[in-house]
Amino acid sequence: MKRRALFRNTLPFIPLLILVMVYTLSGYRLLYVPTRSMEPTINSGSFAIGKRVSPEELNVNDIAVYKKGKTKMIHRIIDIDGDTFTFKGDNNETADPPVNSEDILYKVINY
Repeated sequence: MKRRALFRNTLPFIPLLILVMVYTLSGYRLLYVPTRSMEPTINSGSFAIGKRVSPEELNVNDIAVYKKGKTKMIHRIIDIDGDTFTFKGDNNETADPPVNSEDILYKVINY
Protein backbone atom coordinates (compact mmCIF):
# COMPACT_ATOMS: atom_id res chain seq x y z
CA MET A 1 0.00 0.00 0.00
CA LYS A 2 2.79 2.46 0.87
CA ARG A 3 4.56 1.66 -2.38
CA ARG A 4 1.49 2.70 -4.42
CA ALA A 5 1.21 5.97 -2.50
CA LEU A 6 4.86 6.74 -3.13
CA PHE A 7 4.46 6.06 -6.86
CA ARG A 8 1.29 8.16 -7.04
CA ASN A 9 3.00 11.08 -5.27
CA THR A 10 6.08 11.02 -7.50
CA LEU A 11 4.28 10.46 -10.82
CA PRO A 12 3.64 14.20 -11.49
CA PHE A 13 7.39 14.92 -11.22
CA ILE A 14 8.46 12.44 -13.90
CA PRO A 15 7.89 14.84 -16.85
CA LEU A 16 9.88 17.52 -15.00
CA LEU A 17 12.71 15.06 -14.36
CA ILE A 18 12.77 14.08 -18.05
CA LEU A 19 12.85 17.76 -19.07
CA VAL A 20 15.76 18.49 -16.73
CA MET A 21 17.66 15.46 -18.09
CA VAL A 22 17.12 16.57 -21.71
CA TYR A 23 18.26 20.12 -20.92
CA THR A 24 21.34 18.84 -19.08
CA LEU A 25 22.33 16.54 -21.94
CA SER A 26 21.86 19.47 -24.36
CA GLY A 27 24.36 21.62 -22.48
CA TYR A 28 21.89 23.61 -20.39
CA ARG A 29 21.87 23.85 -16.62
CA LEU A 30 19.39 25.13 -14.07
CA LEU A 31 21.35 27.39 -11.71
CA TYR A 32 20.40 28.49 -8.21
CA VAL A 33 21.42 32.02 -7.19
CA PRO A 34 22.02 31.93 -3.41
CA THR A 35 23.42 35.42 -2.81
CA ARG A 36 22.51 39.07 -3.41
CA SER A 37 25.64 39.80 -5.49
CA MET A 38 23.67 40.11 -8.76
CA GLU A 39 20.73 42.12 -7.41
CA PRO A 40 18.71 43.87 -8.74
CA THR A 41 19.30 41.97 -12.00
CA ILE A 42 18.94 38.49 -10.47
CA ASN A 43 17.37 38.21 -7.02
CA SER A 44 18.78 36.05 -4.27
CA GLY A 45 16.97 32.71 -4.07
CA SER A 46 15.97 32.70 -7.73
CA PHE A 47 17.00 30.46 -10.60
CA ALA A 48 18.73 31.12 -13.91
CA ILE A 49 19.37 28.99 -16.98
CA GLY A 50 22.93 28.55 -18.17
CA LYS A 51 24.21 27.17 -21.45
CA ARG A 52 27.65 25.76 -22.19
CA VAL A 53 29.43 28.02 -24.66
CA SER A 54 33.00 28.50 -25.79
CA PRO A 55 34.85 31.51 -24.33
CA GLU A 56 34.89 33.09 -27.80
CA GLU A 57 31.09 33.41 -27.62
CA LEU A 58 31.23 35.55 -24.46
CA ASN A 59 31.17 39.35 -24.50
CA VAL A 60 31.54 42.15 -22.00
CA ASN A 61 28.20 42.62 -20.13
CA ASP A 62 27.24 38.93 -20.47
CA ILE A 63 26.41 37.15 -17.24
CA ALA A 64 28.33 33.91 -16.89
CA VAL A 65 29.17 31.19 -14.39
CA TYR A 66 32.73 30.37 -13.47
CA LYS A 67 34.28 28.04 -10.95
CA LYS A 68 36.34 29.37 -8.07
CA GLY A 69 37.67 26.29 -6.29
CA LYS A 70 34.57 24.22 -5.51
CA THR A 71 32.27 27.24 -5.69
CA LYS A 72 30.37 28.41 -8.76
CA MET A 73 30.05 32.18 -9.17
CA ILE A 74 27.39 33.93 -11.27
CA HIS A 75 28.62 37.41 -12.17
CA ARG A 76 28.75 39.85 -15.07
CA ILE A 77 31.78 40.03 -17.38
CA ILE A 78 33.25 43.54 -17.19
CA ASP A 79 36.48 43.00 -19.15
CA ILE A 80 38.04 40.45 -21.50
CA ASP A 81 41.78 40.41 -22.13
CA GLY A 82 42.70 37.44 -24.31
CA ASP A 83 41.98 34.30 -22.25
CA THR A 84 41.46 36.27 -19.03
CA PHE A 85 38.03 37.45 -17.95
CA THR A 86 37.17 39.93 -15.22
CA PHE A 87 33.82 39.51 -13.47
CA LYS A 88 31.87 41.64 -11.02
CA GLY A 89 28.56 41.14 -9.28
CA ASP A 90 26.09 43.93 -10.08
CA ASN A 91 25.62 44.54 -6.35
CA ASN A 92 29.35 44.34 -5.51
CA GLU A 93 31.65 47.33 -5.24
CA THR A 94 34.81 45.59 -6.44
CA ALA A 95 35.64 43.25 -9.28
CA ASP A 96 36.52 39.59 -8.78
CA PRO A 97 40.09 38.38 -9.31
CA PRO A 98 40.84 37.56 -13.00
CA VAL A 99 39.44 34.25 -14.28
CA ASN A 100 41.01 32.00 -16.94
CA SER A 101 38.74 31.00 -19.82
CA GLU A 102 38.94 27.29 -18.89
CA ASP A 103 37.22 28.08 -15.57
CA ILE A 104 34.11 29.48 -17.27
CA LEU A 105 31.26 26.97 -17.21
CA TYR A 106 28.10 28.60 -18.61
CA LYS A 107 26.66 31.73 -20.13
CA VAL A 108 23.45 32.75 -18.36
CA ILE A 109 20.77 32.90 -21.05
CA ASN A 110 17.66 33.47 -18.91
CA TYR A 111 16.91 34.58 -15.38
